[in-house]
Amino acid sequence: MDVLDPAEFGSVCYPEPDGVAPQRLIELVSRLDNVVGAAITEHAPSGGPGDSEAEVIRGLGAALRL
Repeated sequence: MDVLDPAEFGSVCYPEPDGVAPQRLIELVSRLDNVVGAAITEHAPSGGPGDSEAEVIRGLGAALRL
């Protein structure tokens, strides 16, 4: 998750300034075919994921067809 723009998804260990917008990452991942393996990592909420962050994670899971 640390590839995401921390202004839009801040619960990561190593934020990447000017990273990818969450919706853009979901769009790119959804175009992939024949994915053998994938993992959603580096999600580190301080108190629990907010609704928008949970939606990003659900969107990535859906894009990966999990």
